[in-house]
Amino acid sequence: MLQVFQAQHLAEAHLVCNLLQAEGVDAGIRGKDLSSMLGVGSSAPGVLPTVWIFNSSESEKAHALVTRFTKGELGTSRGPSWNCPECGEFHAPQFQSCWKCGAPRPAPE
Repeated sequence: MLQVFQAQHLAEAHLVCNLLQAEGVDAGIRGKDLSSMLGVGSSAPGVLPTVWIFNSSESEKAHALVTRFTKGELGTSRGPSWNCPECGEFHAPQFQSCWKCGAPRPAPE
């Protein structure tokens, strides 16, 4: 595993993780439980959520995507908005899984 991004809050971590996954990079988030316990805006060392990739051979691609994201060059909209098939929560197009219950985004029809 290789850390590729430190987010300022959990929503940003999910956004970056979903952007990486949408481009075929196997990524995940660490520290989401700690940051949610302390609340938004906490900046205690080691508490901010981080995005990691699982395959180090994808590091170049992941770093390029993260760099484009931090510069505001990477669009976040991909396809139509969608509702979670499990809990009904509404999501913007960039999300690949439900932020509320964790269910994956349904495949396009």
